[in-house]
Amino acid sequence: MTQKKEPSQRQLRVAEEIQHVLGRMLIEDNLFIAGLKPSYTMITGVKIAPDMSHASILVRAIPPVDTDEQVALLNENKGKFRYRLGKAV
Repeated sequence: MTQKKEPSQRQLRVAEEIQHVLGRMLIEDNLFIAGLKPSYTMITGVKIAPDMSHASILVRAIPPVDTDEQVALLNENKGKFRYRLGKAV
């Protein structure tokens, strides 16, 4: 039986900072992604790997926008987000 470790304080701080930066990117930046509706898209959480090599971003869209469609657009343009996130953090 394996127990999952709780995230460290550092992981939590990094996840929170990533969430804030991505949220600001959606609200303030003009990303020029066709079909993306940033005003209807929310970053609801970030999960960081223990070695901080990987992050999972939890996204939700507010109706009338389809969440699956918005997630697909975000995944197609993840390079833009990675680049800007790297510059901001």
